Parts: sequence; structure tokens; C-alpha cells
Amino acid sequence: ERDGWTCQLCGKPQIEEVQILGRRLAIHHIDYNKNNNDLSNHILLCHNCNIKANRDREYWEEYFMTLICSYGDN
Repeated sequence: ERDGWTCQLCGKPQIEEVQILGRRLAIHHIDYNKNNNDLSNHILLCHNCNIKANRDREYWEEYFMTLICSYGDN
């Protein structure tokens, strides 16, 4: 709910991901530790953005942590 059922990189809504690919948005683990299930370690991404975020992991981890921290500013 926090992410508005929208990819936090490209803005694709989950309904579009379901219609196009037949699947929901992915819950991406920001620190890449699948055992860390704290909400602050999760972000919604579409399939394409999730693949993108699995390269250059240090960059994306910092990017997403900054993004999540900015949610508290709103």
C-alpha cells in the first residue's frame, strides 16, 4: 500500500503489469537480503525494473534507501 501499487522506478501501475504480463509487481529487497523482511527493506518494482535493479547493486541499494527515507518527508 505504501508504494501505491505502482513501480517505484518507472511508475507502471500494478494493474498494467497484470494485464501485460499476468503477474503482480515484485517486492524488491533493497539490501538484497531476502531474509530481511522489514517494510523499510521492501519496494515495489515492475518486472523490467526489478531486473534492472539486480545489476549495479550498490547504486540501487543507495538509490532505494534514499527514496524510502524521503517517504517520511511527505
